Amino acid sequence: MRPILFVSRDTAAYEPRFLIFLSALASLCDYVAKTLSDLISSKSKALPILPLEHASTNSGRWYELLKATTNQSEVDMHCCWTEQDQSELDALAKYLAETSPKDRAKELEVKQGFVDGLVTTLNEHCTAYSDEASKALMTLRRTAREKQQTAELAAKASLSDAVLNGVGTKQWLDLWSIARTYSFEVAYPEKSFPHTDADARCVLCQQELSPEAKHRLQSFDEYVTNEAATAAKTAKEKLQDAITKIPKLPDADTLKAKTTSAGMDDNMLESLLGFYALLVLRRAVLIADKETDEFGAYPAIEEWTAGARALSDQYVTKAKHFLEGFNESERTAKQNKQKELAARKWIAVQKTAVEAEVKRLGEVAVLDKAKDLCGTKTISLKKGTLAEQLITPAYVEAFNTELNRLGAKRVKVSLEKTRVEKGAVLHQVKLRGAIRHKPIQEVLSEGERRIVSLAAFLADVAAKPNSSAFVFDDPISSLDLDFEEAVAQRLVDLSKTRQVLVFTHRLSLLGMLQDYAKKADIPTKVISICMEPWGAGEPGDQTIETSKPKAVLNQHLPARIAAARAVLEKEGAAAYRFHAQSICTETRKIIERLIELDLLADVIQRHRRAINTQGKLEKLSDIRPEDCVLLDEMMTKYSRYEHSQSSEAPVELPHPDELNEDVAKLKKWRDELEDRRR
Repeated sequence: MRPILFVSRDTAAYEPRFLIFLSALASLCDYVAKTLSDLISSKSKALPILPLEHASTNSGRWYELLKATTNQSEVDMHCCWTEQDQSELDALAKYLAETSPKDRAKELEVKQGFVDGLVTTLNEHCTAYSDEASKALMTLRRTAREKQQTAELAAKASLSDAVLNGVGTKQWLDLWSIARTYSFEVAYPEKSFPHTDADARCVLCQQELSPEAKHRLQSFDEYVTNEAATAAKTAKEKLQDAITKIPKLPDADTLKAKTTSAGMDDNMLESLLGFYALLVLRRAVLIADKETDEFGAYPAIEEWTAGARALSDQYVTKAKHFLEGFNESERTAKQNKQKELAARKWIAVQKTAVEAEVKRLGEVAVLDKAKDLCGTKTISLKKGTLAEQLITPAYVEAFNTELNRLGAKRVKVSLEKTRVEKGAVLHQVKLRGAIRHKPIQEVLSEGERRIVSLAAFLADVAAKPNSSAFVFDDPISSLDLDFEEAVAQRLVDLSKTRQVLVFTHRLSLLGMLQDYAKKADIPTKVISICMEPWGAGEPGDQTIETSKPKAVLNQHLPARIAAARAVLEKEGAAAYRFHAQSICTETRKIIERLIELDLLADVIQRHRRAINTQGKLEKLSDIRPEDCVLLDEMMTKYSRYEHSQSSEAPVELPHPDELNEDVAKLKKWRDELEDRRR
């Protein structure tokens, strides 16, 4: 937990009593304005939300813009709904329920497109499967067969020494083509095919070629490259190309979907399905590997296409009829009128809510007017005028006084007024008597800047007529020793009239604050703050360094030893060792504190600059040799536990009983010393 050090930079919070009344009056106005704002907020709007479809109407806009000045006659006019209004709304709804003539025409155009598409497609399919087209394909098939037979006869003549049947067939030619490609690209690159040199092998079986095999390969190659084989291959390719180009026919589901979209009846659908059934039979004949002059029945589509074209013309006529006399602007006007009437009907139902809203708006308007009367502009202007005359001298005087109290009189700075803003007088610290005007942060040291800031802060708020607490976070950070003591004295002086909270990690400041507070008979309280693993500072036990020896010997150490004994008995020596080591460390520290505060009577402390002799020096005269022996023995004993031990002769940590005995010795010695000096 790190509190903020409040340092005034520009604005003075200091106010003479003459201006406190104006400040209080301004605060009162703000309070009344806040109260009125809360009252306005409490009068929440309860008007039902207007449906989005009514927002663009005149009635909807009136509803959304209700005002406090809206009178009752206006409400009655807009919230009225009669039987005549309902009849007009019903008539408009009936008229507009009909599909728009423009949309109807568009629907007919779409149907016409489907009809024309079916006619065109049917004609194309019938042409593709006509007798002429079918005979042409059969001619190609017959030519291909004849060319193949001629090639096979040529093969028998030139391949009389062939051993196996089928030489010259399509399968054999495909195999020969693959063998040729393999020879050129893999087996014998850059060699002619067939390769029949002395070292050549068959590219298929990879056996050595005999003279007879070489002769047979040469004969095969001559056959493949002769004119008859080439002609047969070309004829087959033409046939295959013609078969590929025969269009595919739609199935029954596709035809049904298209006739439905075209608005055709069932009779037209049945006829169309019959046509395509005949075409399907023809297709089966054409793609079969068989020669024939019988292609089956051919569909007679003339009557059907004539009916389809008549239906298409009918759609065109009807579409034209719908568009004749159609007025888009008139239909739009009727739609707007329907929206307006619907909005009026909805608002009429909300009449009670409308009247309540107008009443609420009137009450809010009255409250807003009262709130405007609570403005503080006039008060701020008057306060600014007076503050410019009254605050600056008092604030400058207070600043100089605080500089002197803090021992910073030698720091050449002055406090000067810069401007008045919203009734507040703004000031700035500047170098006094400087030839070159430089910002003070470029000239003063860090400690000087801090002491000047502290003086400005105290001048600003110390004289305010309230008892709020002061919170300081390490106020002597970066300060010289002279400034440290002056700051400590000033903080103690402030604590006479209000609570002062100081956060510090420096024991020297803590010692100075305790010393000056004791001289001024002001009670102090020390609270230790520990940084916890979760990142927050939490109040914890007071440390040995800041605790009184008597409290440590009577309460702290006995409690710790008891806890360590419980660990020893429940968890064993290994777990106990950690607690015992910590207790030994704290015991050594408390022996040092006993020497400082009790034996040497707090005359000197390690973190205190001054030597305190008043009423204490004479106490040193009763120090006895046995006092020194006891403390020296205890210091020697517990110092051993702070160092690494030899593995040959380790010093075992003391048992809880031994620790209790030593604490009891120290407590007894301190009590006797206190009685002796009393």
